[in-house]
Amino acid sequence: MWITHVSVDGGASAHGFKHGPALRTMLAELVMEHKTADPLFRLARFGK
Repeated sequence: MWITHVSVDGGASAHGFKHGPALRTMLAELVMEHKTADPLFRLARFGK
């Protein structure tokens, strides 16, 4: 069985490295459990 969908995130700086575990947890929930993103992290918050 081949994995066909891959998501990669990385912390390119110390700040990104510090927040990496929380980001990976959120991404895993979005991908594996089909949860929706918190409204704070949606692009729609910049719309109006």
